[in-house]
Amino acid sequence: MAITALSCDANRSRNIDSITLRHPTFTLYKKTMEHSKQLQAHDGSFGNVYTTALITQALLSSGQEHNKDWKLNATIKYLIKELNSSSVDFLTTYLILPILNGKTLMDISRVNCSANPRKHREDPVSEINDYLGPKMRVRYSLYIGDEKDVIHSISLRMPENYTASEVMELAEVEDPKYKFEWKTTSGKMYVYEIAKVTNDPESGKFWLLYVGAANSSEPLTHLTNGPDEVIMSDGEHLVLWYKTATI
Repeated sequence: MAITALSCDANRSRNIDSITLRHPTFTLYKKTMEHSKQLQAHDGSFGNVYTTALITQALLSSGQEHNKDWKLNATIKYLIKELNSSSVDFLTTYLILPILNGKTLMDISRVNCSANPRKHREDPVSEINDYLGPKMRVRYSLYIGDEKDVIHSISLRMPENYTASEVMELAEVEDPKYKFEWKTTSGKMYVYEIAKVTNDPESGKFWLLYVGAANSSEPLTHLTNGPDEVIMSDGEHLVLWYKTATI
């Protein structure tokens, strides 16, 4: 719990190596994370199911999900097995479900209880209609499945220099099927659900970001930036593709 709390404090400055974690606190923080990973058993657990869920949440909140010195997939499989067992109790469910939804207790700090918890703009559509500066048109598509089993597309007009995340926000206002969920991981915007389709680490399927020209046969370019870091241009095609991620 202490690791999660420290991760929360550091994450507010969008940098897990933030100056908010002063030496020797930062040294202890890093050593504790490394020691926790060494406790992992062959079945992916870190002891009993409660300890496993808490340590997993701590590691995820500290940005360790992509590190190779522990086996996240094995832990997920162990937690799913425990969740499906006949002896599952309320506390087990309470601790495991956030992990399976790409969240940890740290995400509570980001909850905004105002009427519009995710958007900075009250009404982005009205804001765009009132905007008198130069505008651009961007095509935004959702591809679901490695073979594009389902495709949704929408053409949007917006002010120049909109980011991919702002395009996504505008799309979900226009059509609820584009509704998405995200969190900040290691200081980066991480989209883990769109159109009620959630990332599935166990099967290796994730929402990946691509950009290309709207009316071109050229292949799309896969970007690893967060959507809030990608500046869109007129005539571009923004694609969020739910597919098997290749390493």
